[in-house]
Amino acid sequence: MPIQDHIQVSILKNICNKGGDKVFGYIRPFKDELKIKDYRFYKSVYCSVCRTLGRKYGFLSRFFLSYDTAALAVFYISLSAHHCEVKNSRCCCNPLKKCSFCICEGNVIEEAATANMLLAYYKLMDTKNDEGFIKRAAASILMMLFRRAYKKAARDYPDIDRLINELMNNQESAENENASADKAADPSARFISALLGLHFPDNKPISVFGYYLGRWIYLIDAVDDLLNDVKHNSFNPFTAEYLNSPEGIGNYCECVINFTLSEMCKAYDLIEIESYKELLDNIFYEGIYYQSKKCLQKLCNNIRAEEE
Repeated sequence: MPIQDHIQVSILKNICNKGGDKVFGYIRPFKDELKIKDYRFYKSVYCSVCRTLGRKYGFLSRFFLSYDTAALAVFYISLSAHHCEVKNSRCCCNPLKKCSFCICEGNVIEEAATANMLLAYYKLMDTKNDEGFIKRAAASILMMLFRRAYKKAARDYPDIDRLINELMNNQESAENENASADKAADPSARFISALLGLHFPDNKPISVFGYYLGRWIYLIDAVDDLLNDVKHNSFNPFTAEYLNSPEGIGNYCECVINFTLSEMCKAYDLIEIESYKELLDNIFYEGIYYQSKKCLQKLCNNIRAEEE
């Protein structure tokens, strides 16, 4: 990789990695309970989204690859009954490594990769507006580098671009009003619901499932960021509760998260899944529960460490 690409990769990691590994997303399978065949298929979808990102939007776009958009592709495939074939090849980033790739009917892999690219670009825009001087400058440079890729993605899938733009505007308005957790999570919840609605219109269970999934993504990210946001005086919907009762914030966040997961699972149970149900069950039951437990435990451990 040329030296300028190494520099750009370093900037990408610096901008996106303030919360540890969360840059890669929260919606992941729980590997300890996943069958080998299901994990192989999941990895093939993940690697196919990565390959499509590089092919359509350039090599560096792969460093924005998210588990969330890979899960989105698996969801589309599982509900649409698309025929898929897993083939072995070489990794695009490491030619010495063998990978499996999913060859699937339709454009679900491409759509997931495009959503990934658009979300990454808007993330850079958000960083440019909200972070410190160094990160704002770095985000501005990267936005110029990815401007052509963004335009291509927006041109190919204008509906997704419109939904993300609405999400960002609504999220900014909610945070400027110092909204409660319910109101602050609403834009993200409506976005995921509308995004799934592009594929599955007039499907009430999927719409409700998407709403609570989007709500969970926003809230678990807020839990993950809470102490950092308090330290830097940034908006977080849990800040008021934390300042009022640091010792009780863990239980409060857990109640909010568990309610959200309960409603999400009720809707998920009503969805008719055509294929790869065990994989999807693992992601949206065990995987999400594990990520929630991990983030909540991390918050409680960090609070105890600060008190000592």
